[in-house]
Amino acid sequence: MIDSRTWLPAIALGLATSGGVYWLAGVPLLAAYVGAFWAIGVGLTAYHADAIPGLLRGNSEWGTTARLWSGAFGGLLALATTAVMGPQLPVSSETGFALGLLVIGVAVTMANVGIGLALSLAGDGAGTVETRVEAPGNDS
Repeated sequence: MIDSRTWLPAIALGLATSGGVYWLAGVPLLAAYVGAFWAIGVGLTAYHADAIPGLLRGNSEWGTTARLWSGAFGGLLALATTAVMGPQLPVSSETGFALGLLVIGVAVTMANVGIGLALSLAGDGAGTVETRVEAPGNDS
């Protein structure tokens, strides 16, 4: 189900990011990819916000396991972005920055694709999100 309150701001952010990357690096295809991944990633994050307790807010009771995985995600994302933006690549700093934005956009999008897959497997298997994930140990 398409919710315009979720997707219109995400598409606007994707277009703005794409325009900024094009202005900065001057590579149209890279700008299109960055904008697309940011729009999809942000849209899916907003779409999944109510399905996962604490996804966008710090009010989760998931315990240390969720913090471990989110920390691993953040650390590995920082490592990948630093590798792409580092001075060892023979690209300009503007293109390196644009590539870093691409890495972040791909990571956020793929994390949300994984969340969507887990939610659909927890549901009826028909690809719709019907079942909401409950915090471990919360038998209410």
